[in-house]
Amino acid sequence: MRKQHGMTTLGMLSIVGIIALLAFGAFKVTPAYLEMFKVYSIMDDLERELSGTSPDIQRIRGKLANRINIESVYGVDENDFVIKRSSDGYRVSLYHENEASYMGNLYLLVKYDKSVEVIK
Repeated sequence: MRKQHGMTTLGMLSIVGIIALLAFGAFKVTPAYLEMFKVYSIMDDLERELSGTSPDIQRIRGKLANRINIESVYGVDENDFVIKRSSDGYRVSLYHENEASYMGNLYLLVKYDKSVEVIK
């Protein structure tokens, strides 16, 4: 009697199917992650550009709207940002959820959660 060596066709198909499902999910979520990195970059640049310039809320919102337009971010607008006065200046925060359709009624969820401090 011979011992089996290697993987059966059914085992190989199962592994390929699992890898294909994971790759499909990564393909669906990639645009949301790219947008998230753009938004994080906008917030970091806002903190760097406006800190020490005595900004007000209108100037902060204007800068956000301008950069969102330049970077072509469509899932977030300047009204999604929460701007609150803090002891040192203003805290600019964003909490946003982006759903990516996976298949059927299944969705993948990407959450944005970041805050920066714009110092007077």
